[in-house]
Amino acid sequence: MLYHIKFLKVPTATKEGYKSVLTLSNDLGDTLFHGSAEIGIEVGKRRSKVTWSPGDRSVTVITCAGPVFRATVLSSRDELFPDEPARFLDLYAQAVNGKFPAKSIRKFDSIPLTIKEDTGNSIARHVWDAGVTLAHMLTKQRIYDQICRKDSSQKIKILELGAGCGIVGLAVEKHLGGQGSLILSDLEEARECAEESIALNQSSASFMALDWADEDVSKLADLDLIIVADCTYNMDMYETLVGCLERLLAMNPGAKVVIGHKMRNEQEVEFFDMLEQRLKVEEDATESVGVDVRVVVVGKRD
Repeated sequence: MLYHIKFLKVPTATKEGYKSVLTLSNDLGDTLFHGSAEIGIEVGKRRSKVTWSPGDRSVTVITCAGPVFRATVLSSRDELFPDEPARFLDLYAQAVNGKFPAKSIRKFDSIPLTIKEDTGNSIARHVWDAGVTLAHMLTKQRIYDQICRKDSSQKIKILELGAGCGIVGLAVEKHLGGQGSLILSDLEEARECAEESIALNQSSASFMALDWADEDVSKLADLDLIIVADCTYNMDMYETLVGCLERLLAMNPGAKVVIGHKMRNEQEVEFFDMLEQRLKVEEDATESVGVDVRVVVVGKRD
């Protein structure tokens, strides 16, 4: 299983030093790591450790002041599921004018990528498991050969729907090394977080406020790849999302849509039933980076 090191309380100055509260949980925050772990803490050049024990809901960390805070799991053991090794996402935070904002940073060395996310309970401004898995999947293959099948001398135009922090789109753009042109789209509330991630990665991507119910998609022509990750958890939005994909593929009949979905509710299969009825499903597989994620590639129905 994939667990995230998260702030329950960002580093705050106290008499004892900078105090923060960490937890180890899944992306949604509703499942805690029930094993034991040793968490390494780095603040500047100073290092310390804190122990996570079975049954813990959080751990408190006292550190010295410093411009950068990092937490990483050094070792772990899950006594309940010893044959299923857990994976953990490291946590970073950077002080601004001596204070840590209510945002943290995720760094993905294998991509490599730096993503800004909120520490609060926002849905749109977090890193989610299907996004992490889809980013790894799409960056381990030649996208223009396997999905777009486009002349590699041309730039691939990419749109990410419901991008949030932009992890998948930015990972793909970086992987293409200048051969990709990226638009991150979401509701307006996600703009700040997405644009901060764009800046952190020195990306040329742009952000577009886009509601899936918008009928006019004329500004989104010449697309090659449309990315949808962790957007299929709300059953009330299935019709709206599929309708948006239909309009985009009508405008871009040669484009491919790649969807990453982590199953959270058995009823979510209804989304894929709807896809099969209205679009052309070309690939349907399961990828795993600590958690199983269904990856579906669809195109315009003939």
